[in-house]
Amino acid sequence: MISTKLLGTIASFLYFAGTSIADHSCPPDGPLLSRLTALGSQAPFKAAGSKFSHILDSVVKGEIEAGFPIENTSFSISIASLDDNHEQPVWQYHHRGANNVKGTKKVDGDTQYLIGSISKVFTDLLLLKTGLNLEDPITKYLPELASNDSLVSWKGISLRALGAHLGGIQVFYGYPEMSYTVPIFEQLGFPKLLDGDFPKCGVLGMKLLAGLRDTAPVTTPSLRPAYSSISFTLLSYAMEAATGKNFTQYLDEQITKPLHLSNTGVSPGNDKKAAIPPIEGNSWGSDYGDNWRRSLLHNQRHVSIYRSNALIPDHPHTVDIYSKRGSAMGYEAYMGIIDQYGLGFTILTAGGFSEAATNLADTLLTIFLPAVEEAARSEAQKYVGSFTSSKEYESTIRTTIDNGPGLVLSNLTRNGSDIIGAIRGLWASQPVPFGGLSETLRLYPADVSRSVRVTECVDGKENTKLQVEEEWRLQYDIVSGNGPLGKLPSIYVVAGACGTFQTPGLLMYGGEALDRIVFVKEHGKVAEERRAIVAEAAAEAASKGPSPGQSLRRSELLAEKASYLKQFTALNIRIGVSKLIMDKAMAEFEEAKEEKRVLEEKYSSILVELGRIPAELSSPRDGMPRTERDDVGEEDKGGNVVKQEVGDMKKEGGGDVAIKEEEEAGDII
Repeated sequence: MISTKLLGTIASFLYFAGTSIADHSCPPDGPLLSRLTALGSQAPFKAAGSKFSHILDSVVKGEIEAGFPIENTSFSISIASLDDNHEQPVWQYHHRGANNVKGTKKVDGDTQYLIGSISKVFTDLLLLKTGLNLEDPITKYLPELASNDSLVSWKGISLRALGAHLGGIQVFYGYPEMSYTVPIFEQLGFPKLLDGDFPKCGVLGMKLLAGLRDTAPVTTPSLRPAYSSISFTLLSYAMEAATGKNFTQYLDEQITKPLHLSNTGVSPGNDKKAAIPPIEGNSWGSDYGDNWRRSLLHNQRHVSIYRSNALIPDHPHTVDIYSKRGSAMGYEAYMGIIDQYGLGFTILTAGGFSEAATNLADTLLTIFLPAVEEAARSEAQKYVGSFTSSKEYESTIRTTIDNGPGLVLSNLTRNGSDIIGAIRGLWASQPVPFGGLSETLRLYPADVSRSVRVTECVDGKENTKLQVEEEWRLQYDIVSGNGPLGKLPSIYVVAGACGTFQTPGLLMYGGEALDRIVFVKEHGKVAEERRAIVAEAAAEAASKGPSPGQSLRRSELLAEKASYLKQFTALNIRIGVSKLIMDKAMAEFEEAKEEKRVLEEKYSSILVELGRIPAELSSPRDGMPRTERDDVGEEDKGGNVVKQEVGDMKKEGGGDVAIKEEEEAGDII
């Protein structure tokens, strides 16, 4: 069971970390703009809350069809933000079905619901809190499973695998097989069974472990996910063996008491605080014992990741929703975390209709996510504008915001040099090419900040103030080609892939990453000196009284100047890189030239020595170049060789060899 107050606190300890959109942008996981502060007081969020409340009021009155019987369904919805008061949700709505006559008379934040399979989130959290080695095999803590006769390789199943549905074991043990269904199976052609052929339902401890030894594996451990509720029962046994505390005790010690969750715990709960659905056989009041984590439920789903770029129609980009759904007889619960915005939500229903939780979740996301995006963009305006450094460096950075993700880095200069152009040139000259850079360069928060104390001297007095340094990163968005080369068929599976996670810190200078940008904030505002560069230039021009035509011409010239400066910067970088390559090539040329000279001297000495050895005692053709073997010298009337040219080597009648000099520098002899 769980109360809606949990969400206000669960956001403080559940943290999850989100593909390509227009302009070749592949946003990183996590926040795309600075983390929201005081979400509940943001105007777009408050407007969305009022809109959703009005819709739900209309559903309760019967004016809007919700897809489930509202008179039989009680529900509680809440939203929490990482930055707001963790004791209370930033928005909530509660409704008690008219036919829910049992249990609480008023549904609010303290009302208790069964949450079913969401309990697995608590089990995994407790496992992490034990500090146990997640790679330990389950047999280290439950040696009763270590049987050579078992078809399941229990020794190969780790605690991590069990907590991630990778154990490869079955979903349940002894459920939902019911003896009263035997006649139906027999009528359908199945063989007749004896009473001993049934696994016992609700067995605990040693009997459960003995029964699991006789089960068959679903798949090889850690090969692929296979949903398993019984895995979490085994984890609770392992934690008890390691800590000496049962699951209920450990849950109370590690989670519910520290977080003051007085209405969250193990079933059965408090009837007077419960939302009890008006259906026969509902699960409220059940004592599941060791099996309460086994999800004796229907329609279960493990933690899922929903990715969509249709949730923010005005500013389309991918939003990741990490969610978990749970069910019990008469109950349906849904929980989600959206790290991009630092918020979470829970929807708890009692009525026995799975459509209630899913329909309410869809409506919540449809209404609130665009509003939260607008709130984030509004708050990001403090990072937008022109920022200048001290006169010593004369650096200027200009940021803007458009319909895409993050901020746009539109200008960055230092001492009059176009640094953005320099970055593009350096990127293009990398030895290992990654592809071209997107036309738009974007900034994203690194989600890293630190508080620093700064002491300044003002009018001879020292003044100490607190500042926050907030890390951001310029992302190198890689642009793939315009299409497949040649005539190969392609659906752009690889060419369209995002590789930007490889690029942070790729360009360095003096040990500093060129993509690192730090915003300094005081009292929540960016503290760097800001100047409207364009406005100042316009004001100065106006004071001199130019004509409209002169102002227009000046603007055109300034634009052309900026364009030429960008081209000059790129060309200077290309020239510098080319010179480095040429210098290296010339050095290799001189080295090869010297090696060639040494070889020529050795070769000449061999020819001289061969000339002094009688022909009948030598084999001049062996090992000689083709030109020396085949060329025939001129003979005098007596048959003596007076001159013989051998390739580029010229031998005079006296036997000395003169090496033909290079006719042109750089020619190879």
